[in-house]
Amino acid sequence: MSEKLGRRKFIQSATATGAAGIYLSTATESRANTANDRVVLGIMGLNRGKALAKLFATREDVSLKYLCDVDRQRVDKCLADLESDEPQGITDFRQILDDPEIDALVCAAPNHWHGPATILGCQAGKHVYVEKSSTYSFDSAKKMVQSAKENNVRLMEGFMFRFHPQHQKVKELINEGKIGEVKSFHGVFGFPAFPEGDIRYAPSTRGGGFLNDSGCYPICASRMIFDEEPLSVFCNQKMIPTKNDVTDVSGTAILYYENGKTASISYINGSYYQAKYEVWGTEGVISLDRAYSVPPDFTTKVTLQHNTENNWDGRRTEIFEIEPKDHFLEMIDTFCLEITGTKNAPFNFEQELLNQSKVLSAAVRSMGNNVKNLKEIS
Repeated sequence: MSEKLGRRKFIQSATATGAAGIYLSTATESRANTANDRVVLGIMGLNRGKALAKLFATREDVSLKYLCDVDRQRVDKCLADLESDEPQGITDFRQILDDPEIDALVCAAPNHWHGPATILGCQAGKHVYVEKSSTYSFDSAKKMVQSAKENNVRLMEGFMFRFHPQHQKVKELINEGKIGEVKSFHGVFGFPAFPEGDIRYAPSTRGGGFLNDSGCYPICASRMIFDEEPLSVFCNQKMIPTKNDVTDVSGTAILYYENGKTASISYINGSYYQAKYEVWGTEGVISLDRAYSVPPDFTTKVTLQHNTENNWDGRRTEIFEIEPKDHFLEMIDTFCLEITGTKNAPFNFEQELLNQSKVLSAAVRSMGNNVKNLKEIS
């Protein structure tokens, strides 16, 4: 591609919003409007970005021009594993920003880089895909989104799980009234402890900690299932000392929604592996055992427990098997199709990033201050 993607059409779409804040038309024009156009990408941060590079490389409409990491050995290994002569290996991501051929920056660097890299990418006229959690403060999230708007580019936060079809099945069962009126969500995400020195143990104030790494998943899932934003949040975290600071390794949060609905969230680094949620209604319960991190060859199951009669003997259990699906690839497809104008995304990237960041910020600020109303987060 030779010209900037979709400037005029982005402006049109950004000013046309529906009642739910979703763009009526978020499609952008490709730069040259030919069938041979490809989205040219640069990927920053190859510890996580290596897997993303392999997925982007599967798309015929994507050209991987740069693979960047400060560790040259990691760059060389990624190039070798990718088995492609196309990407250039570099150690300074400013080369991506300075290249006029680049359409999008993929930021998979450590969390403390997400905000600065995103803003610089937007200022350079690049669309940005940034790994979750996008940032560690709502103030930073607002600056990131503002930069995207000012430069007429798109900004997507990479929560891959929401693209798995099992969640669509959950929503379908709820909409069919299978569990009656939805009252409660309960989500957990925990796993054996990561080794000492892992980047996740970086100070919470620099984007580390496990609220940003794992607790964010069930929080996002509750928002997705309820299809609304919480009114207030309370969170309690277990903190451990790090170099000149502290970080969280586990926690519990309660999110309060409209009409008395609640979501309870637990996350633990150093536990038996669990990645599940359940939705509880007046007439039944829907549950997922593998909700967040799903291997591409894994058959997931949606379990529905509900009443056929108003007594214990009337309880029934139905299990719906969902065929394997690579939710990472589905997410990447959505990003590419959106920025090229091929197909509109099912939600507004930038508003979703802001909403998620606001809840996480409220959770952190509620520590020691009881329930935090989201209206206080600005």
